Amino acid sequence: MALRAVDEATKMGYWGIFAASLFALANVLDALGFFGKKAEEYALLEKRLTQVYSPIHAMIIAINNEVPREKALHMTVERAAMVPAKLIDFNRLSLIFKGYAHVLGNRHLQQWLSIERERDALGAFYMNKQRQEWLDELESEYQRHLKELQKMEEKMVS
Repeated sequence: MALRAVDEATKMGYWGIFAASLFALANVLDALGFFGKKAEEYALLEKRLTQVYSPIHAMIIAINNEVPREKALHMTVERAAMVPAKLIDFNRLSLIFKGYAHVLGNRHLQQWLSIERERDALGAFYMNKQRQEWLDELESEYQRHLKELQKMEEKMVS
């Protein structure tokens, strides 16, 4: 009987240590950003990158493969290159620019709508200096968000 009481006390002691360890682990994970505000910020930024900026980045790469960036920067409105509409996924990108206008802003939406109008009328769209500067702006936003996400990941790991 006395042995059984000691075993129960020991068992309860171990459970207490285990619970304290879990609590300490949760505090460490919270400090690293696995819970709470930091985790929410990370999830929001990751969602923004994967659902908004990554498809736009893929569009930029495809366009610049067709019309190299340096060439586009030397083109004017009168002398522009035509980019075939089939080169990019217009339906998906249209949903992104229209659905995430609050994230991207009116200027980006207006530029996209002008490309859509050209695509509807010509089956292609013009690429010139103005459009390339717009793509450069979108690309810099993508790179900025990507670096920010990488910094957050480094903080979570270290």
